[in-house]
Amino acid sequence: MGPAAFRRAARLLAPECLPGMTEGEISISFLSALKMAQINESYLGHSGPTDVITFDYSIPCSEPNRPIASRGNIPAPVSHFVAGEILICPEVAAAQGSAYGTGWKLEVLRYLAHGLLHLAGHDDQEPLARRAMKLAEDAAVKRITAELSPGWDAPARARPKGGKLQILGSSADVPLKYEPS
Repeated sequence: MGPAAFRRAARLLAPECLPGMTEGEISISFLSALKMAQINESYLGHSGPTDVITFDYSIPCSEPNRPIASRGNIPAPVSHFVAGEILICPEVAAAQGSAYGTGWKLEVLRYLAHGLLHLAGHDDQEPLARRAMKLAEDAAVKRITAELSPGWDAPARARPKGGKLQILGSSADVPLKYEPS
């Protein structure tokens, strides 16, 4: 999946996973397994690389009595502004995709959905919350893969390595910028 296909997928996933968001900034970075392991150890205290890590920098809304809308089983965020960072490890995606028979591209989309759902307020620390998040992730990935053009997951020349993707603007029309490292 090249940068253009990933941008399209991200544009489709953002409103699915972040209902009610009207503006914000999300940085999406592809990291090597070594770099992901270092961050995993430093920030989460876990050894080894992981698939996705999300850092939420959003500031809670100052309107506590504002009604909160929802979309399906995905709760709407408290604030209309989202800020965060999603770190994805394509090497882990390749291993998991091979193990599950899904391919690395679908795994990368799943990791992006997972990170976006964290930014929407989902938590996966407890079994029931993890199950709800997994159902929302599955539903979002299924909906957007149906909207992607045929062949979106056709083999690309190489997996994304060490680039950064910025999502800037509203979730309704999310412009993206890919910056290879």
